Amino acid sequence: EDPDVAGSSFTEEDFVDNAARWGWYGGSETMLYNCLDSSGSGRVTVKDLGWHAVARARLSEQASAGQHRGPRGRRFSMQTGVRCMHSLQSFKRFLQAHYGNLFHAWRLELDKSGRMLVQKKELLRACRDCGWHGDLQALWRALDADDSGEVSLEELAASEARSLALFRKWVVKNYVSSKAAFRALLQALGRLCDKHSRLKEEDWESACRSRGFPNAGRVFELLDWEKQGQLGYEQLLFLDKWVPAEWLHAEPNEELAAGFKKMLIDKYQHPLRAWCLKLDKDNSGKLNWAQFKSATSRLNYRGDVAAIWVALDKDYSG
Repeated sequence: EDPDVAGSSFTEEDFVDNAARWGWYGGSETMLYNCLDSSGSGRVTVKDLGWHAVARARLSEQASAGQHRGPRGRRFSMQTGVRCMHSLQSFKRFLQAHYGNLFHAWRLELDKSGRMLVQKKELLRACRDCGWHGDLQALWRALDADDSGEVSLEELAASEARSLALFRKWVVKNYVSSKAAFRALLQALGRLCDKHSRLKEEDWESACRSRGFPNAGRVFELLDWEKQGQLGYEQLLFLDKWVPAEWLHAEPNEELAAGFKKMLIDKYQHPLRAWCLKLDKDNSGKLNWAQFKSATSRLNYRGDVAAIWVALDKDYSG
């Protein structure tokens, strides 16, 4: 229900079910609800939220005052970055809860054509269609960190993107196209390929193992976005169009990463100084692939940047 409408209210169940939909990112919904329900009535009303308008007006004043140069401007920039990060966390949590994993949400709502890129209008439409009502502008700024005007899969779901990119690398290296790869998997099971051919998960894993690809179960889970329990070659076709970022299929190089860190310390005397001066330009406390690649370019570094990034990004979060 709309909390701005007099007489409306919501229960704990309503709040827990819909918090992420409206942009909440922090978890602990039950504890938060108990704080809102100060009367202990079991329902939160407009009267319980009287403080909200005051707090929102104060934030608006701070935002207006923050759009200046100097310390205020830097603080405003940091606050904007945090708001963007929180919106992205909320959106991802909402998608995972409703679609099982982020790639399923990507194919079912954001990138229905399999182009592997999403423009702003497509993102806004998808948010409307799936019922997420958080801060859309902050979400877009968080996703389009490189200001390209488009969002790629790894900017939303880096771990899933890496799993698929490694599978794509295997496909291209051994079979060139996804259709040829699917035909080879069928042949590994002694079956012919036609437009109606399907592979169930057990057959998929067996065929992939026999052809030398080990992590087939994870890939099957991602590719089965329609939850049919089987795959046809059409589920692989997007791989032929996709050009993933180079780090997604790179192998980590710990030695290069150690050398890169030593270079920074030698040049800037302290890792924190190097971080602040050359890496974390927006003072967000975090660094994504695009920002890291840009930083190495400014440093005139000529080594294997993707291999260093994968060595540093242990959880493949991007």
